[in-house]
Amino acid sequence: MAAKFDPIPLDYQTEVFKKGLKYERPPITFDTTKWETQAKEILSKDSWNYVGGNAGAGQAEENNRAALRRWGILPKRLTGQQKLPDLSTKLFGKTYEFPIALCPVGVQRIFHVDGELASSSAAAEEHIPYIFSSASATSIEDVAKANGSGHRWFQLYWPANAHNDITHSLLHRAQENGYDVLVVNVDTFIVGWRPGDQDQGYSPFLRPDRVGVEMGLTDPVFQKQFKEKYGKEVDDDLGLAAGVWARIFVAGFPHAWEDLKDLRKHWKGPIVVKGIQTAEDAVACVEAGVDGVYVSNHGGRQVDGGIGSLDCLVEVVDAVGGKTPIIFDSGVRNGSDVVKALALGADFVCIGRPYVYGLALQGKEGVRHVIKSILVLTFAQHQAEYQGHNMSDRPASPTPEERAKLDKEAKAKEDAEQSALPYQWTQTIKDVDITTSVPANLKGKDFDVKLTKSGIKAGIKGQTPIIEGDFPHGIRVDDSTWTLETTATGKEMSIHLDKQNQMEWWAHVITSAPKIDTSKITPENSKLSDLDGETRGMVEKMMYDQRQKEMGKPTSDEQKKHDILKKFQEQHPEMDFSNAKIS
Repeated sequence: MAAKFDPIPLDYQTEVFKKGLKYERPPITFDTTKWETQAKEILSKDSWNYVGGNAGAGQAEENNRAALRRWGILPKRLTGQQKLPDLSTKLFGKTYEFPIALCPVGVQRIFHVDGELASSSAAAEEHIPYIFSSASATSIEDVAKANGSGHRWFQLYWPANAHNDITHSLLHRAQENGYDVLVVNVDTFIVGWRPGDQDQGYSPFLRPDRVGVEMGLTDPVFQKQFKEKYGKEVDDDLGLAAGVWARIFVAGFPHAWEDLKDLRKHWKGPIVVKGIQTAEDAVACVEAGVDGVYVSNHGGRQVDGGIGSLDCLVEVVDAVGGKTPIIFDSGVRNGSDVVKALALGADFVCIGRPYVYGLALQGKEGVRHVIKSILVLTFAQHQAEYQGHNMSDRPASPTPEERAKLDKEAKAKEDAEQSALPYQWTQTIKDVDITTSVPANLKGKDFDVKLTKSGIKAGIKGQTPIIEGDFPHGIRVDDSTWTLETTATGKEMSIHLDKQNQMEWWAHVITSAPKIDTSKITPENSKLSDLDGETRGMVEKMMYDQRQKEMGKPTSDEQKKHDILKKFQEQHPEMDFSNAKIS
């Protein structure tokens, strides 16, 4: 069944412009980069730390965003497509209008009074699945009512096997209330080490306001066991009940693959395993008979230092793509991120923090705005077909911080390569100078130096040449020389190469040597910096030579020849140069 392309996602931009004619503004900004900062401004520190915080130093979430930035979109042009792209996706026997869902996010009432009721209702109205979180501040039943006829999936924080009776009760409640996909969370058997929450001493799961434990406190099996053990109802001691439930739904240790068999016995629909980050675990999912793999690192909230989730997606797709549906989240902030994940092989992409920011800013309408904005961007950047046709493994433009880091790493590598050469070299736009230290007892006759227009061979006679190979560009042989000079530590062989094209930089002296980045060469500042390089060089040389002639001094070319002769005289004092003339 084809998707029904209703005007809400497709024409949202036009709708906003029409309202603008009446001076009506959208509920929140369309700038996806501002949703986070604006939400932070209005949320309490406790609430902000919970949604915006990450595990440890936040490296995993940084890696999530960096991984998404590394991939660039290459749009295809003139495809001849005569209809709107069909983004409908068949998954688990159902056809979804869009390959997008809302991530399971808990405790939403700390962001807005309507919490999960608002976001689940918005998801239904925008025709995308809502994934219920086990940490929801609203019960399984109430979220189902708010979601109405929408698609809803149930995410399970998996209690230990000792509490299988409670697990079975939760699964039963979810199925009875129309949740048709079970998303088993396997990366949160303990809560991540999140400095922001710890600095505030804030855990929504231990508070007596039910905000993080409503699913458990409304469960009949838990209620019965609580009363039997403590002799009172859950509502009579919410603080105690919250603590008891928190120790149940965060198991404290991981389950095993064989434990999935018990879930299969008590769940009639598809089962998806969430939190997969490796090809090995993806293959294990398939072998265990689950119905889908959910690639996620919990938005960087569980393991500090984890690699970017998109990088994991590529590996997982290579391993199990085509064998089982693949769902993706972590780091997604806009429609282009959705397109990248779909193009790299994800069947469905889930959005987390952005819709929570929308919820904080404008309740249900804020969530709808975020969903529609991302859907519009997904449509706008969709080109004909997803699968690899509009993606490039060439990096997208890095941020200034990333660029500075990359430049620093590249410079360190370049310096190491150049230091390893048996010679040193420098250049100006006109010439190249090569130097190398040699034993102090050697004389000119002990060296073998051959210069041609296209290459060089230089070294000590009878030994492996110090430098041998082809030049990257031609030289003027007649104006190129070599000398042997005495230094404070011994002797140094110097080779001067006069470039044939004196308007280009060399990346290396010989083509077999490692290159330098000529784009990073910064020539000396010129008083004629408003001219292009070639013109500036010619003018400066002409002006210098003219001044020299006016003062009766040698021009630049004449001075170079005099310098060469002077070096040669110093090396051969036994020779008479009194009658030598240089033209």
